[in-house]
Amino acid sequence: MKNKNNFFYLGKIVKKIGFKGWISIKIEDSNPFFYQKKSSFLIELNNKLVPHFIEIINHSNNNFFKVKFKNINDEHSASKLCGCKLYLPLHEKNTTSLDLSELIDYKVIDKNSNTNLGSITNTYTKEIQSLIEFKLLEKKILIPFEKEIILEINKEKKFITVDLPNGITEL
Repeated sequence: MKNKNNFFYLGKIVKKIGFKGWISIKIEDSNPFFYQKKSSFLIELNNKLVPHFIEIINHSNNNFFKVKFKNINDEHSASKLCGCKLYLPLHEKNTTSLDLSELIDYKVIDKNSNTNLGSITNTYTKEIQSLIEFKLLEKKILIPFEKEIILEINKEKKFITVDLPNGITEL
């Protein structure tokens, strides 16, 4: 249908949910909520980008969303979409987004004490959850990349502000 050079890869359809055409999608972006208000996604089917209009989209967790597309009303139709890639036009790309690896060497600032806890030494992007690693007194600490924990990312001054759950630095 359309030349893929004018589009960007957004994510993929992970699985079907239930029997009424619902599916789970994973958005590959550090700010997946940016795309939650879209009215449609392009789904790659047989090497063609085919528009599918969104009836309902709800956040599940992390980068996962539960989606009901118009005209996908049963388990069989939803199953055909599993594993398919999602695209959007280039002009709809979130330009404020960042790759987690860009955070390496950023300082980690505690929200409550306003102290520098250390610098980010590594990032891990996993299917279920992304993690940030930093050193605190020679001890490696892993924290989930979640909006409840990562309160601010300051690209200009290269730091993140965190609100760590109690006890996470003692693990």
